[in-house]
Amino acid sequence: MVTARSAVIAVGKRTVPIALWIKKRSGGATRLIHIGRPRATLASFDLVITTPQYGLPHAKNVYELPLPLVPPIDLEGADAAAWAQKFAVMPRPWTGVMVGGNRYPSVLAKADIKRLMQELGELEGSALISTSPRTGAAVAQMRAHVGPRTYLHDWSGSGPNPHQAILALADRFIVTSDSVSMIAEAVATGKPVEVFKTGRSPLAFTWPAKSGFAAWLARTGLLAPPRSPDRISLPEFPQSTAALVRFIRQMVTEVD
Repeated sequence: MVTARSAVIAVGKRTVPIALWIKKRSGGATRLIHIGRPRATLASFDLVITTPQYGLPHAKNVYELPLPLVPPIDLEGADAAAWAQKFAVMPRPWTGVMVGGNRYPSVLAKADIKRLMQELGELEGSALISTSPRTGAAVAQMRAHVGPRTYLHDWSGSGPNPHQAILALADRFIVTSDSVSMIAEAVATGKPVEVFKTGRSPLAFTWPAKSGFAAWLARTGLLAPPRSPDRISLPEFPQSTAALVRFIRQMVTEVD
């Protein structure tokens, strides 16, 4: 007889104490699945689903994906048809440009914006630029370089946001290196993706935790390696989660 076991799937370090409490209350029967970097003893979890930017050590309960998990494009919510009509006057190919911002250890400096806009001006076709809450003052600098072949969306938290529509409609993508999630979104479309390297903070430091003393520190949760988007490399094909789903299903079922 096959029966299902209870499981907690959690994201973020703040969920860790709650998840551990649930497992303790269940007498250890509850499976704990953590997505990302728990900043706790890795052995406390039945499965840790992570990605390279966190630099976690190898372990039998650590499953490293090449890129973060992202939801499929919401075509209905994206109102792609309306945006396609709006973009129709712009020559193709359309390059979707996903711009993040400052997030340690990455820095989106004025020189980076200038270089990005120069590169976009040299491309064939048009650029559809989607900014983010972290882009901030860099939007004004980009606006000064906007020409007839550039659409710039200034993220403000209100009004229609074409981000999902650009993912659906663009022929190729350029994504700033600070945002691993935006890189994952672009790769998931199956279209060509280029990562635009931004600067790094002069205070940035990092180290791998794949082996040795650093790995022991990370396994015990005493010290996690700093996040580093530079560890990310683009997969040749969009990643499939089918194997991961099968593994989780096996883990939460028991055969009596």
